Amino acid sequence: MDTGRYLSSRAGHDFEEPNFDGLAIFYIAAAIIYTIIVLAGLTALFILRNTHAIRIRNFTVVCASVLSLHVYLVLILLVYPLNGLFKCGCEFWIMSILLPLGIALFQASNVRLYSYAKDQKSIAEGEFRRSRKFHFKFGLSGLYEWFKHLSAETKTYVAIAVGLVVQGTLTIFLFFGSRKFHATYGIYSSHVSASQCRRGTEWIPSVFWQFLWATVFGPYILLRIRNIKDTHYWAWQTRLAIVSCLPGTPLWLIFTYAQGPFFQRVNNRFPPSGWFLPGLVAMQFVSVFFPLLDIYKLKSLERKFGRNRDSTHKGAAEGEKPQNPYSMATLELQLAKNPHHLLYWAYTKEFTAENILFLTAVRDFKRRWEQVAKHTENLSTVQLRERYEEAAVIYFKLVNPVTAKMNINVDSRTYNELEQMFRDVEYQPDDSTSSSGSSSCYTESNVVTPWADLERPASTSSHQSDENKLMNDHVDKLYPLPVTEIHDRSDISEGSIHETKEPIVPASFTLEVFDRAYEVVKNDVYLNTWVRYEARYSRPRSPRTAQRGHRSSTFAA
Repeated sequence: MDTGRYLSSRAGHDFEEPNFDGLAIFYIAAAIIYTIIVLAGLTALFILRNTHAIRIRNFTVVCASVLSLHVYLVLILLVYPLNGLFKCGCEFWIMSILLPLGIALFQASNVRLYSYAKDQKSIAEGEFRRSRKFHFKFGLSGLYEWFKHLSAETKTYVAIAVGLVVQGTLTIFLFFGSRKFHATYGIYSSHVSASQCRRGTEWIPSVFWQFLWATVFGPYILLRIRNIKDTHYWAWQTRLAIVSCLPGTPLWLIFTYAQGPFFQRVNNRFPPSGWFLPGLVAMQFVSVFFPLLDIYKLKSLERKFGRNRDSTHKGAAEGEKPQNPYSMATLELQLAKNPHHLLYWAYTKEFTAENILFLTAVRDFKRRWEQVAKHTENLSTVQLRERYEEAAVIYFKLVNPVTAKMNINVDSRTYNELEQMFRDVEYQPDDSTSSSGSSSCYTESNVVTPWADLERPASTSSHQSDENKLMNDHVDKLYPLPVTEIHDRSDISEGSIHETKEPIVPASFTLEVFDRAYEVVKNDVYLNTWVRYEARYSRPRSPRTAQRGHRSSTFAA
């Protein structure tokens, strides 16, 4: 048998017998090689999943979106070799469920950037706690209120779930109701050829969901993240991914419904669904490449730090001791004297505001303790209890992953020690406390320490332009005394908050309670945030650039 003549006589993608010609082998090889590349990239992300670049993106979300898109990508590459074995009904289910779901999950990973940046801004401006518990009420109004209190990322997942239920219901009805997919049963339409089966009104819901997630929701995300300029290439990754998925659906529609010899020749060798391939490859590429690029760039900066750690800074004024900007001492000086610019950089560029806030909060906690200790040899019971409550609020607002909106990243041993230290107290945010620092945080009575009848400060405006005032007040936003929000755990269980007991201070509680966590976080800041911060600001700048950088350090209202 002349195999070459048999293969060359085939009409290509004609919905008949499987193809095994050179083009089919190319498609199969491409599917195998590309699968290996994608799995290798995901493996690298998994190995490095504890790095900040991947942790903020959430490896699980990235992996789910990449794999869901990859399943569809491989099926596209196998359309030509499978030919008639790839049935119309199978393609209908894939186009109606798998592709919209994959694009939706990918957009959910994209919206995570907006949600994460928003949370960073909120904690930098004083809102440390998670969203308050919402008591669901039945009815449309209750459902709307519940949805309104969700984060942008959670709202996206809810929309995906609702869309999946709706699309799944429609797909079941259209598949079993139309005779296009099966000749023996159905309630409308008629059985047609394999090529005609891939056209018609049955495909409208699939086109609608693809259009909704790619062409409507994608540009909406672009609009929301237009002002984000981070150091992790996350914003650029998101923009490129969203733009790359826009042309797929229009091109698929054109080559599916257009008539003519040109379109027929193209479709015989390159199926209409293949026009999704460039977008799918680009979406997967940016999801894997940019996190790895971020890690590589950081390692390069760390090597530069290592070389310059013992050098002196030549920019010091005459008569001053040269200050090395790459040293740990310089970081400590920045935290002690001028942390506001570093905090602004951390929450707008680096997404590590919780680390800077924790370091400054611990420093202020120790400073307050030392100020009280100056006037007495041993702290009284009330004074020690106040220090304990202050420390507990820092723990619940910046360390505990359950109660903190954005928690610091420490090792399990350090966290377990702090968890044991504050296990007998409960954190209950005061719903009347304003996150913007308004006077409402002082309107409630002191339910924790009623014995401490302190004078409440006068109300202040929530929109202050003085950056020094804002920086001095950010610790007060962290623990707005006299409302400490800390209660004895037994009081909570018994439902007697208004008859609170005095929290029992553990015997092991000392001034050094946060020392281990402080060192862990400080080293993390030094090797990550401070590396990039100094790489940006230690270079000589023009007066205009320096002035612009100084002005940008104020918080946005």
